[in-house]
Amino acid sequence: MAASTRPGAVAFAVGLASLCLGLSFGSEWGWTSARTLGVLAAAVSGLAAAMVVELHRPDPLLDVRLVGSRLLGSALLSFMLSILALFAVSFLLPFYTGLGGTAAETAALQAQFLHAMHSAVVVLGALAALGILTALVRGSAAR
Repeated sequence: MAASTRPGAVAFAVGLASLCLGLSFGSEWGWTSARTLGVLAAAVSGLAAAMVVELHRPDPLLDVRLVGSRLLGSALLSFMLSILALFAVSFLLPFYTGLGGTAAETAALQAQFLHAMHSAVVVLGALAALGILTALVRGSAAR
């Protein structure tokens, strides 16, 4: 890593590691405890410092100005919401079905869900490679 990229990389690492630590242990430590609030404050400070550093570089590690673009920003927001919904379903599925008694039963139920998702990705990938998926999307959008 070039010496000129280290400040931004360190700031991102501190910010993201602190965020993960705070969110992971917040319920154990207590969400309003000094330790949790301190770690989350370090996360905000680290990520803010990373943004400031990266905004003033000619060759940033992560060009944060791109997130402000309407096209990329809306795509990232859509992707984030999709991933949150996907993992919420896979996490909550055993609770709603009442089938997830033991850890092994819950894992077996989630494995079936993940297998179905994997199969769908393989099929959609093959359809996309053949050009069929594009035709299906265009046809449904035209209606």
